[in-house]
Amino acid sequence: MVQLRLLTLAALALLTGCGFDSRDSALYDLNQGRTGFKTHKTTASSDIRAYSLFIPHDYNPTRKYPTIVFLHGMGEAGRDGTANLRAGLGPIVADQQFRFGYICVFPQSASGNWTVDDAEAVLKVLDEVRRQYRVDDSRVYLSGFSAGGYGAWAIGARYPERFAALVPVSGFAAEQADTQRLAELRMPIWAFHNAGDPIVASENTRRTVHAINAAGGIAKYTVYNDNSHNAWQHVFAEPKLFAWLDKQTRRSNTVAYDTPKPTTYRPLKNTPY
Repeated sequence: MVQLRLLTLAALALLTGCGFDSRDSALYDLNQGRTGFKTHKTTASSDIRAYSLFIPHDYNPTRKYPTIVFLHGMGEAGRDGTANLRAGLGPIVADQQFRFGYICVFPQSASGNWTVDDAEAVLKVLDEVRRQYRVDDSRVYLSGFSAGGYGAWAIGARYPERFAALVPVSGFAAEQADTQRLAELRMPIWAFHNAGDPIVASENTRRTVHAINAAGGIAKYTVYNDNSHNAWQHVFAEPKLFAWLDKQTRRSNTVAYDTPKPTTYRPLKNTPY
């Protein structure tokens, strides 16, 4: 098991072009000082009993910080408050820990499921963080990977007043009622998927984005030329994503895109789209 973990971390380091030692240290040496990665216990719900945090190394209590709430996939379920950092946003933040300027909140689900029923618990975790740190309430973003991607659709639709934008990654399709609500609210959305995803078909994301835009929404969609499930390795290493997030505020009336079309296709060869 240890050998597998080390090989996985080494492979990810090569993929992102970042140092293995830096990521390993950030993700396994937790709760060191007042900034960096931290773990916390919570009583948010019977399923959500732990969460992790990333506090920027330049944290200054006199200013407010944009904040990302990230929902993990099934493989990171648990109650330890650490497994939820192993895939998705966590490894990318670890690679950039000394220059990453967002507070990051990583709730952990023991079941690995994220549905609208978990929404209040996720918000309880966010509010715990708000009481301790200077969160910019106008720039709170909700993202998730795989099962967490579905959670981003569901929770974002139920509590849109809490989030400035949604970033679902490799997720299951949203419910019809959620797509309609997100369209009516014109919630800024940028969704991602790998074209050859063997776990959750990219059609789930394509169908959801199409439904939102057909109903008057403003969702955009990027598909990567990759046959794995782990689109997060591309998504959170993409500087354009964070430049886009920086333009989204909860009170803004318009949405700025860095790409000319709401959907970017990077299809596999010989695959019709």
